[in-house]
Amino acid sequence: MFDEGVLRFMGVMFTLALTGGGIYLMIMLLHAMQQKLTGGAQRAVGELEDLHERVAELEGQIGDLLAREPEQHLAELEERLEFAERLLANERGRAILPEPSDEVTAAGQDGVDRVG
Repeated sequence: MFDEGVLRFMGVMFTLALTGGGIYLMIMLLHAMQQKLTGGAQRAVGELEDLHERVAELEGQIGDLLAREPEQHLAELEERLEFAERLLANERGRAILPEPSDEVTAAGQDGVDRVG
């Protein structure tokens, strides 16, 4: 039906077409893998840069907190000292005042003012 030369030619052409198609598919597959790997690497680099920025920001916040802590501690100590001074002043004032007499105590209980 077909000449032997034609069949050989068709066989060679078919083999070349399959080989070329296979090579093309391999190249496309390798290109897609390369894009996926480099895209992932670029994404990882971007995320790493974001993490470096966040770490620097947190280090700054820690530095601010450490700088403020002694000031806050000093303010708290000052408040405690003022409170202790007020307590001592109240105690000194009570020591100067005379003790209440029985008449004043009784008047306070009855509701009638008997001091006179």
